[in-house]
Amino acid sequence: MSKFLNSISRSSEIKSENDNIDVSNKNLIITGGNGCGKTTLLNDIYNKLSTHLIQRKHQPKSQVENNIKFFLNKKENAVKGSQEYHQANQQLRYHQAELERVWGGIQLEFEDANKLSLLLSEGKGVIAFFRADRQASIQAATGANKIISTDESNYLSISNQELGNTFEQHLANLKTRQSFAKTHDNNLKLFNSIENWFSELEKNIAYLMEDTTFELKFNPDEFKFFLTQQGKKPYTFQTLSSGYSSIFNIISDLIMKTEAFKISPSELQGIVMIDEIDAHLHVSLQRKILPFLTKTYPSIQFIVTTHSPFVIGSLEDSIIYDLSSKQHFKDLSSYSYETIIEGLLGVPVVSVSLEKDIKRLSLLINEDNHDIEAIDEIVQKLLPYRDKLDDESAIFLIKGMNLLKCKARGDK
Repeated sequence: MSKFLNSISRSSEIKSENDNIDVSNKNLIITGGNGCGKTTLLNDIYNKLSTHLIQRKHQPKSQVENNIKFFLNKKENAVKGSQEYHQANQQLRYHQAELERVWGGIQLEFEDANKLSLLLSEGKGVIAFFRADRQASIQAATGANKIISTDESNYLSISNQELGNTFEQHLANLKTRQSFAKTHDNNLKLFNSIENWFSELEKNIAYLMEDTTFELKFNPDEFKFFLTQQGKKPYTFQTLSSGYSSIFNIISDLIMKTEAFKISPSELQGIVMIDEIDAHLHVSLQRKILPFLTKTYPSIQFIVTTHSPFVIGSLEDSIIYDLSSKQHFKDLSSYSYETIIEGLLGVPVVSVSLEKDIKRLSLLINEDNHDIEAIDEIVQKLLPYRDKLDDESAIFLIKGMNLLKCKARGDK
């Protein structure tokens, strides 16, 4: 299905640089160096979308332009310093500011803006912005409670609300409804429908957790859900790690939107912006998160920012825009991440090589029978770059050095 946004253009009054992004109705990945303005760009896009498609409080552009002409003429014909002059000047400034606020700044070209506007009103569309500092704030369930008004007149408001914090409450409500469907209503169709819904949710979470043993278990006595994985102590939505908390902030909100609208994830349309989509995620999840979202929500146009070569190369049929160099790239999924790192992000390949050496060293250290010769070779290779290693990599280097010292002393 075609996406909504065709192009994004923005001129800078401070720098002699313009951004002209040909989105081509595809998902957009924005990259670039620190401080180049990725977050500002997303803010500008969201504010423009919100003004035109959610708030909708402005007059038509032609009406505002006519108002400007009217009060400009009135000002020019008034006696300077008179009350009429000041009132006309005040109105003129107001309408000029309104013209700039609504139609100035960043320019967005749509495939069909009216269609998106209609979808928002009908409870089939969403415009959302997930910020870089996002963390899930899923509240514990407190019994069976209605949490969302599904009044059709409220659809536009729902599309602009953050609903993720009611995620567990909704799950608990579904479990309660499922129980009643079986024990009181003898409605096996509804029971099985809810069972399949939970099965799909569990499968998706297991994929993101990268653990086939994952299960989502409901304790009816505590009215609480527990996330379980083999070999780990059960935990809750309130105790997620920072990486998974960042992910659940996104998916819990989108799930709640589809539930409120009573549509499937594949039916939800719109534009979703995610700042620093790779925040707090380890490498394998950086590769998975965007393909997962685009597969689950195929009718949503995702606009994300990232520093990660794994995110940049994770998605086919997407547009990559480097905000630093003002360059476009199409579909880098067939390129190695080493190529993306050096060619697009400008990071020397030596850093990639060091990462591989660190991974190899960690495996050697954790083996029962240590290959001292191989460990020594990698340690000697890493020592010149000791000051440039991140904390985790430095720890592996220190462990390798300590292991070599122990072997040299004859320790077991």
